Formats: sequence, structure tokens, C-alpha cells
Amino acid sequence: MKLSEITAHPLFPFSDFRDNDASFLMLELYWAALAREALGEEVSTKALPLQATERDDEAFGDPLMIDFWIPSLRRGAKVTLLENAEAQPACRDSLDKLACFPSIVAYMSRRGISGPDDEIDQLCFRADMGDVAQEVIAHLLRKFLLEEAAPSVIEAWFDDFCARTGEGPTQQELQAYYAAQNSDEE
Repeated sequence: MKLSEITAHPLFPFSDFRDNDASFLMLELYWAALAREALGEEVSTKALPLQATERDDEAFGDPLMIDFWIPSLRRGAKVTLLENAEAQPACRDSLDKLACFPSIVAYMSRRGISGPDDEIDQLCFRADMGDVAQEVIAHLLRKFLLEEAAPSVIEAWFDDFCARTGEGPTQQELQAYYAAQNSDEE
């Protein structure tokens, strides 16, 4: 299925996925289609799965939607679904960037394939089902896996994106927050 067909489905964004197996399967198809369309068929066929999708994976309870790597590049990507369970205001509409809901969070990670001796760089996303997340993920997948941009370039791009759009806290805002937390503990 194409991404446009999935987003045109009357039940999109498949919010009942925790109770409805068909909706969860449609979410799996959505994220696979997004990656496939962002990377193109030639690169997509080289991708190998790392971990199976799960409704309640990850430390935050967010469902793992896609997790793959491309052996020839020694790079991969992972997406967990980000839900606004606490009904926080959207970050782009909030002045407090630390008490809001970002539609997308992107970060780099190192991960072993079979152990710590065979690590790869992995582009990780926590994302909702909205257009902003879809566009950012597609852009960063192309930048990281097609253009082979360095992890530092990916992180700098996402930090600039947050600063420009207000979609989430910048690295500077996060550092100030953590510094304040540390000074309160002393």
C-alpha cells in the first residue's frame, strides 16, 4: 500500500490500535510505507529489521513501529509512536517548551546489532501521526541514509528545526533545564 492510500483510510490515524489488531497492522503499514517512500525502492530493499513492532515497547510505553538497519551503510532508524496521553498543549503553541507535547523528537543513538562490538549509528524518532512528523522523518531518513550525513549534522538540523518552529525544546533549552535541576539538588 502507498502512504497516500493509508492516510486516506477512513480510520486514519488508527487511534484504536491498542484494542484493534487491524488498526495496529495499518500503523505498521503506514510507517513501513513512509520509510519506503522516503528512501526509494532500491535502498528500502536493502533494509533489514532489527526488532519486531510492539504495542507497548520502550521505556516510555510508546509502541515501537519500525526498527531497521542497512548493513552496507552500518546505519539504521527506529520510530516509536508518540501519544499525547496527558493532553498537553502542542509545543508549537506553548511558551513552555518543557511542558508541552512535541509532534516529533529526533535523536541519534549507537546500538549493537549482535553485541557491543558491532555498533551502528541509528536515527531514532518519537513521533505522532501528524504531517509535521511525517515530513521531518522523511527528510531526516533521506539525509541520514541516502546522503549519509554525519550524526552531528542530523542533530544540528533537528535543533535548528526546533528553534525555527517551536516544535520542541532546543539543546540550549534542555541544557539550561538540566543545569537548573542540578543546582537545585546541590
